[in-house]
Amino acid sequence: MASVVTFLITVSSFAISAFGFWVKLRQTDDLRVLITSSAPLIAIGKDDIAFAQSLDLTYINSGNRQARISNLNLAALKYVDAKPPTDRSCDEGEPDTKIYPRFDFSSAIIKPQEMLDLHDLKYIHGTLSKPLGESGTVFPNIFRLIVGDSMLVCLQQRIITPDSYVETTSKMLWLVKLGSGDLKTLYDQGRPMVVKKTTSYFD
Repeated sequence: MASVVTFLITVSSFAISAFGFWVKLRQTDDLRVLITSSAPLIAIGKDDIAFAQSLDLTYINSGNRQARISNLNLAALKYVDAKPPTDRSCDEGEPDTKIYPRFDFSSAIIKPQEMLDLHDLKYIHGTLSKPLGESGTVFPNIFRLIVGDSMLVCLQQRIITPDSYVETTSKMLWLVKLGSGDLKTLYDQGRPMVVKKTTSYFD
């Protein structure tokens, strides 16, 4: 009987040790973002495009490694495809065919199992944009939209993780139709959007 107990203890100890080693090797990145404010007021005019409201975001790191976010901005582009847009649609076309409302945000590190709340993100005004009121920005209308055309608005961020992974990712947010002014939300407002989710077993 004693030998059986000793054997079970040995097996249990080995299993616990093996599980701990497996957990240590397992590297998980699970970064998500939630829009916690209403959509900005987006107006498409003949000569300009205005974003008249700041934005609130919450980033959630459910992984076991820290992640740094930077280069936070919106990206807007002309969208005339009959198919519904996807996140990949945000990256189609050349950079000079888009406008980039950039936020006044440098960078931040989000530790594992923590959240980062970004409230009242203001826009930075560059060579193409100019201030609009206290929290808005306006760009020249480079899209030459006609009635019935749409503008796709996405959220972009650069992600850096400890394995030297660096990538700018895009999440589609809204589709604005010229003429009617309708703004269609393209994401599930009740669920955080996945920005990066990977699992590996080597650091």
